[in-house]
Amino acid sequence: AHEEFVDYLRLADVVVSVPRTDAFPVTVLEAMACGVPVVVSDVPSAHEGLDAVDPEAIVDGDDPAAIARAVRARLCMPSEQRLALGERMRAAALERGDTTRNLLEMERIYRELSALRRATKPARS
Repeated sequence: AHEEFVDYLRLADVVVSVPRTDAFPVTVLEAMACGVPVVVSDVPSAHEGLDAVDPEAIVDGDDPAAIARAVRARLCMPSEQRLALGERMRAAALERGDTTRNLLEMERIYRELSALRRATKPARS
């Protein structure tokens, strides 16, 4: 059931998402919100979401050895370090996943683009 998903996600030791192309995967954001360490492929959106939190979690998704090393590093973290990482992940996910903030930012961008278009559009005769 949908309501139980969070409980199952919290059982994971690490969530791995290594697509070749993708926006920031929702599954990664969900794992971060649950405080679960992640390993993700090196796509531009991964840097936006993880550079400040856990840059070593970003790996070459076509390199199984790199993926395995990153997963192993997270599994072998001392518990205090793992808890601190989980807290940073959760805080980053809450900030990045704030729908209201994201929609307001999108609206601001659209308004700026619209104003720019109006300012540069030649007047019709």
